[in-house]
Amino acid sequence: MDRDTRIEADLTSSRGQVVTIGGVPFQATTVVKAVEEVVRSIELRNATAYRLANAYCVVRADEDRNYRSILCGPGVNFPDGKPVAKLVSRQVEYGTQQIRGADLFKGVLDAGRSIGIRHYFIGTTDETLTSLIKNIERLYPGVKVAGCYAPEFAPLESMNLTAMIDAASGSQADFIWVALGTPKQDHVGLALASATGVSTAAVGAAFDFLAGTVREAPCCMQRLGLEWLYRLIQDPRRLWRRYLIGNLQFLWIVGRASVISRYRSVAGHAR
Repeated sequence: MDRDTRIEADLTSSRGQVVTIGGVPFQATTVVKAVEEVVRSIELRNATAYRLANAYCVVRADEDRNYRSILCGPGVNFPDGKPVAKLVSRQVEYGTQQIRGADLFKGVLDAGRSIGIRHYFIGTTDETLTSLIKNIERLYPGVKVAGCYAPEFAPLESMNLTAMIDAASGSQADFIWVALGTPKQDHVGLALASATGVSTAAVGAAFDFLAGTVREAPCCMQRLGLEWLYRLIQDPRRLWRRYLIGNLQFLWIVGRASVISRYRSVAGHAR
């Protein structure tokens, strides 16, 4: 068995069970295994779009057919957010964890040093990207940065996707990180993976956290599943609707899906 065949076999065997939450498929895994999978996909250059999907993503997918097609299409959805992670863990027989974008980001940056992975960063602002790269090079000596690109802030339909593709393609990057906010970053991540042949990951606020422009929730709040509350307090004007209304919508969507599943199960047994 040659090296690529062995890596591909390892990648296939390491992928966890896929569990559907509110109509969205999630891969049950742990942070360590998620990092290993991403690194293997980079070695294979199989152009996978990785998404860190949470309760808000499920709500948006329920409202937006185009976004639902992204989450249910090519790529992998890791369970980001305690509610989704807990629901996933209830449906599998082995341990699974919440896969935070920041944890995946730092894990792959660290693991990629030993094999020379070249990273490209798309999102936020020029100032944030400068701070991000400075901190990455300080925290992860030997890390390779292929480049970065800060697109103008605009709705998805007005973004210059061609410019992003051209910039990333010309950088000789092995992996592209995207931080444009949900759902924009998931559309862009998939488009970049398809156009460049390079795997991508949409990691939300991970750039801001590592750049030091936004503070992460304390570990105790993360463990208690209260990171959303910490972020809401930091930016209530932007996030109040997502968390206060969106969380209720998520519970409704999950409850509705459960009722439909039980009805179909009962109807199937009655035949």
